[in-house]
Formats: sequence, C-alpha cells, structure tokens
Amino acid sequence: FHLLVEFDEAKRSCRKRLAGHNERRRKPQLAIYTGKSGKLLPVYQ
Repeated sequence: FHLLVEFDEAKRSCRKRLAGHNERRRKPQLAIYTGKSGKLLPVYQ
C-alpha cells in the first residue's frame, strides 16, 4: 500500500516505484540479441 502523497496528481503510478523501474531499465545491457538464432551474445568491452 502507498500513501497518496507518493502519487503524481491524476497519474496512477507511484513516484518511488516508477523511479526504481526506470533505474532498472537504464542498466547497461551485457549481451546482444542476435534475432534469427534467438541467442544472446556477450558484449566484450
């Protein structure tokens, strides 16, 4: 359960949970999806 103050006006999302979701999405990807073969290839830096 979230407090009403954690929500933005008419939006349904909680700021704290949305911030955590966005942070997870920004993590660098360590593999490349190859498409046809359906495999993930590691990325070497």
